[in-house]
Amino acid sequence: MKTTKRSFCATLIGAAHTGLLCSILLLAQPVHADEPSQQASAVVSDLVEEIWAIQAQALDAQTRERRIAQAIVTRTNVDLLSRLSLGRYWRSLSSDDRDAYQSIFAQSVIGNLANRLEGAVRDLEGPLDRHFVIISSRAAGKKDIFVRSKVVATDGQPLSVDWRLREAKGSPVIIDLVVEGVSLLVSQRAEFAAVIERSGVSGLIKNLRRNVRDVGP
Repeated sequence: MKTTKRSFCATLIGAAHTGLLCSILLLAQPVHADEPSQQASAVVSDLVEEIWAIQAQALDAQTRERRIAQAIVTRTNVDLLSRLSLGRYWRSLSSDDRDAYQSIFAQSVIGNLANRLEGAVRDLEGPLDRHFVIISSRAAGKKDIFVRSKVVATDGQPLSVDWRLREAKGSPVIIDLVVEGVSLLVSQRAEFAAVIERSGVSGLIKNLRRNVRDVGP
C-alpha cells in the first residue's frame, strides 16, 4: 500500500495518542546560522538518515521498530521528556510514583512512536532527499531550537514535520515533533492529564504498561 500525505500524517499524529514526544510552540525568531541551530539541524538529520537506513535493510518489522526506538532514545533525554509529558502533575508525584512512571515511560511512549514511524516510512521508496528536507533552524524562546522540515509522501504531497530541541547536558535533544501544526507533546500531556484525573497516577502507569514495546538492544 502506497503512503499518501493523508495516511502519513495520520500515522505520525496518531503517535500522540499512544505516547511521545511536545510543548506549545513559542513565537519563532529570525533564522540564525549559529552553532546551536546547526547542532539541532544535525541531530534531526542524523536521526532521519538512521531511520532511513534502517528501513532499507532486510529486517522484520519488530527488529526495525526496535532499532528506530534506539535511534530516538539516543537523540532525546528520556527523563526530561517524561517530566515534560506529565506537566504540572510531575511535582505532585511521590518518589516511588516517579520511579515507577519513568521506568515504563520509554518502553511505552517511545516504543509506540517507533512502531508508528516504522509504519510511516515502510512504503517510501527512492533516495532520502526525495522525501525529506530541512527548511530552517531557529531559536524558539530562550531554551529551544525549532527545526522546520518537509516530508514528501509517495504521492508527492509535502507534509510539514517540525522538531523542537532543547539543550541538555551540552547538546540539543529532541523534545517535540509537530506534524502539520499538531504538537505530539501537547497531545501527550493532555492525554496523560485526562487519565490521571480519571484514574490517578496508578491508572496512568497501568495504561503505559499495557502499551509496552521492546526498545532494548
